[in-house]
Parts: sequence; C-alpha cells; structure tokens
Amino acid sequence: MAAGCYSTSCNGQNPQSMGCSSDARNLTQFMWDTTYFELRYSPSCNAVWARTTNNSYPCYGGSAWVHSYYDYAMKNWAGSEYVNQACYSQNWSNMRSFTYWIKFCYQDYYRGINYCRGPY
Repeated sequence: MAAGCYSTSCNGQNPQSMGCSSDARNLTQFMWDTTYFELRYSPSCNAVWARTTNNSYPCYGGSAWVHSYYDYAMKNWAGSEYVNQACYSQNWSNMRSFTYWIKFCYQDYYRGINYCRGPY
C-alpha cells in the first residue's frame, strides 16, 4: 500500500489507514511496569506516532504523548498527539510530522509520574 500522506500532511492522521505503518521502525522504546511504549517512525511518510502494548496484569491508567516543537530547545510548541495506555491490547496515536523536533512522553495517572525522551 502506498503512503497516503507525507510529512505535515500526516499530522493528525492514523498511521494504519494512511499506509505509514508498513515500513515503520522504532526510534526508541521502553517498558513501564507491564506496558511496552514505542515511538514509531515511517520513512515513507516522514512521520512519527506513539504505540503502547500491554498483555498482562497490572495495567495502570496513563497515556503516551508525541509532542512536536519548532525548535530544539522545545519552547515553541507545534502540536501533540496522544494515545491512552493499552490494557490487554495494542493502541497507537495519530501521527506528527518528523520535520519537527519530537519529545516522546508517558504520563502515569495513577502515580502522577511523567517520563520523557527526546528531542529526536
């Protein structure tokens, strides 16, 4: 399937329906409790998104965020996409263009913890 968007035209789009997941790879990933968090990147779409996977107990409430910024210092916000933490499933956010600086975060609602990686 050919990609249905590229760069900024991917902002807010679903990576599955736009064909961007076919060549996707992880830019970074981490485990938090029993949930696997990934920052996915598609070269053909030049876009990123968050994906969460959880297949075991416990599953705490939280969400993964892809924040985009116009600058490396991450002071000029360009937009965000988020996905609720998966519980016994896999979920993903909509996309953000990889022409921006990207910060990838997890927010744990239960414990009030924020964990971030980036900029990319």
